[in-house]
Amino acid sequence: MSSVTQKISNYVLGISTLPDEKKSNGMLVDLVNGVPDVVTQLTKRPGSSLVKDITTTSNPYGDSKTYAVNTGSHTKWFTIYTTDEEQYIGQVANDGVVTVWRCSDGASIPVDYASVTGTNQATYLNNSALSDEKSSDIQVMTINETTFFCNRRKNTAMKTTAPFLSPPRVNEAYIELDSIAYGKQYALDIYDPSDNTTYTYTRATGIVVDENISYSGSSNGDCSGMGRETVNVNAGRGIGATSPPTTAALTGTYVRSGTTVTGTVSNHGYEVGESVTIDFTSGGAADGTFTVATAADANTFTITHGDSGTISTSNLSIPRGRSNLRYEMDTRCTPQPTAPVDTSYEYHDSYQPYAKLQFGGEGWETDDTHQYTSQKGVTTTVTIKSHVNIVSRANIAMVRPAPTSSNNEEHVSSGGILGDLKTALDAISGTGITCTIVGNGLHLYRATPFGITSPEKSLLNVITSEANNIADLPRTCRHGYNVRIVNSGEDMDDYYLKFQAEGIAAEISQTGTYARSGTTVTITATAHGLSNGDQVLADFTSGAATDGYYTIASVTTNTFTITDSASGTISSGETVTFQPARYGEGVWEEVCEPGIQIELDDDTMPLKLTRVLAGTYAINGGASRNYTNGAFKFDYPDWGKRDVGDDVTNSLPSFVGNPIQKMLFFRNRIALLSNENVILSRVNDFYSFWVKTAMAISNADPIDLQSSSTYPTKLFDAVESTGGLVIFSASEQFLLSSGAEALLTPETAKISYLSSYAFNPDTTPVSLGTTIGWINSTAKNARFYEMGSISTREEPQVSEQSKGIAKLFPSNTTLIGESNENNLLLFSVDSTLHTATNEVWGHKYFTQKGERIQSAWFRWTMPNNVVFQALLDDVYYAILNTGSTYTLEKFDIKLKSDTDLIGDDPDVNRYI
Repeated sequence: MSSVTQKISNYVLGISTLPDEKKSNGMLVDLVNGVPDVVTQLTKRPGSSLVKDITTTSNPYGDSKTYAVNTGSHTKWFTIYTTDEEQYIGQVANDGVVTVWRCSDGASIPVDYASVTGTNQATYLNNSALSDEKSSDIQVMTINETTFFCNRRKNTAMKTTAPFLSPPRVNEAYIELDSIAYGKQYALDIYDPSDNTTYTYTRATGIVVDENISYSGSSNGDCSGMGRETVNVNAGRGIGATSPPTTAALTGTYVRSGTTVTGTVSNHGYEVGESVTIDFTSGGAADGTFTVATAADANTFTITHGDSGTISTSNLSIPRGRSNLRYEMDTRCTPQPTAPVDTSYEYHDSYQPYAKLQFGGEGWETDDTHQYTSQKGVTTTVTIKSHVNIVSRANIAMVRPAPTSSNNEEHVSSGGILGDLKTALDAISGTGITCTIVGNGLHLYRATPFGITSPEKSLLNVITSEANNIADLPRTCRHGYNVRIVNSGEDMDDYYLKFQAEGIAAEISQTGTYARSGTTVTITATAHGLSNGDQVLADFTSGAATDGYYTIASVTTNTFTITDSASGTISSGETVTFQPARYGEGVWEEVCEPGIQIELDDDTMPLKLTRVLAGTYAINGGASRNYTNGAFKFDYPDWGKRDVGDDVTNSLPSFVGNPIQKMLFFRNRIALLSNENVILSRVNDFYSFWVKTAMAISNADPIDLQSSSTYPTKLFDAVESTGGLVIFSASEQFLLSSGAEALLTPETAKISYLSSYAFNPDTTPVSLGTTIGWINSTAKNARFYEMGSISTREEPQVSEQSKGIAKLFPSNTTLIGESNENNLLLFSVDSTLHTATNEVWGHKYFTQKGERIQSAWFRWTMPNNVVFQALLDDVYYAILNTGSTYTLEKFDIKLKSDTDLIGDDPDVNRYI
């Protein structure tokens, strides 16, 4: 029988498991240690060059570090590529120790951990305490000359202690004088927001005057007693004299000697000549209404009683006083002839009183009377003919100063109004309020929360912790005053402003420690810069000292003392936040809500590793020495602070409280994958995940989007494509894009469903130029998928490129090395996850005019087991392990076929 001859034109289509009769010309059953190429056809694989044995490395620097491969399990290998001359391979041990070798010569490069938590290791990367940790828990990304490390097993968090929160809310208010009016009472009601107790008092609404009057002068027809006077009446301690207000009668004691009764009542409030109604509850003196004869001090007074005798110390009570009644007494006069009427008759005075109520005061009721003797000696009596009941919630302070003058011929000034308000407030005992005149208003402070309102809203503009709009805010205020602008009823348009006084540093809050002995609190803060007499707002964040507004009693360079309202001993070391009270004109600047978390906890966030050039310096707290190969330095990225808004308008990034699965770079933003969300930083502000203003949405603001599906969509990795960022969960792919818009902004960004293909989270998807590829290891054998035509307008084109070797492709394949310039992919098993092997699978592809004309698979066998691999430029680097020795080797994939080889076995060939 004659032989059958078949001519094979090339062997560039690689391995295929198709039956022989279905194989295309150029397909092979197996291809070991060869490289199929559409130009050079089938060539042998390049031999390897030993860069260095890195099992153990002598210490060239004289420090205490051991430069050697960590042979433990679950170590993470990575590459750093910055320039053609700066390429490195590194290893993260599961205890957080990082070792780096230079690819060109295998030199060990020291790593400095001094700026991060951990001693000669990075605690953030330490997963040794976990029973199920694995190398893929550590994810590495390099942007330019900075390499970032994130740990999939570390939950991110915010800093929660007082020094890292926004300044606490200060219980304060500012009352701005809006207008000056005659005959008006500039009143304030100050209340405890948690107390709904109300107080009722009366106010006169009408008066009548008794026509029967008396005149102390001569009635001779000259009407000398005629005149008009304004009468202001205050009788005793009124309802608002204490905090809280009270209508209860005042109680005290008295003694009588002859007709003189001396009463003792704390802060009775009566003055000489005022009428006082006394109920003598013991001792036998007759009750009645009397005129105060003397008032030696605030607690005693005397009257003349109608009875005489001696009464030893007994009890009395007087009703709550009445205040601020004002009326005008117009006493008119007509001369009248005195009988008999003849040529020698004389005249006498006939007076007619007219009373006009100007202000009804507090505590005046129907039938109350008041007798007044004018400066000219005319005595008149008015009677309250009507009154109204007024209900107030002023359970801290009912501030009722005298009303302004009703006569426009008298001068009424803002200074006088504010001074009267402050005097009236300061006179109320027990409020705990510190009142300061600031510009055209009053600043009020209290250690505990309070609310404030005014019955005369057209006269006073009251600002507490909220204002309706920015136009309501004053130009003069306390430096650091924080207010929420509510705008509407929706929380989404709220924002916060802080007053910045001119000439004062933006942040003057300080922290320190303190101790208390008796009432003296000694605060220690290095170079605090305060002086005797300065006023400070103190927030004691630990211990039992009383928050408050204090005046400094004494100072040294690093300490000062204040006097607490409470007494006792507090050991040193307790913490306090304080700020000097500064006032002035200034502007309002946007800030964040008081007392909220504003800083990410660096110890729970990704770390950065940067190159330090060769030189003499100290690392890891050691002595300064010459590092001839330079070093790498770990540090924390500056994740920034939440400077504005609140948890609604500038909410915590969704990764807070969850691990970060991957860190990427996309459209001039850092992208973080966490659970079902992708979170992008601000544009060109890579570490900031906070908005810069809560007043408006900016195109540069961070983006935080959630993927949604009927399947679990925990996001593990992503790769950029022409259509956007393709994001991988374990079972689906999604596309982050701006749709038809050119700019990716918070308003245009969206996540769309792409496809449903399994993805191995222990692997990394790769870009193949215009397409992307990834590994699926869920089946008996691994699969390699390629996706093209990625956009939101049409379905992507997905092909299983490993279909032709479906039964041969190892199921544990996890490492991918890609070289788009050489149209080459190399696959191997990550020995830190699975049993090591010396086999490397390759895929060579070539596309021309949109048609894939080569998709060839082949395999290489390495001299030893593959630990790690990477393709950098035109060089394939591999970490190989004999079991006891680790070597760094490189393969020049651009070498020609005539390269000299050592030995006869292509499995162990090395070139010179």
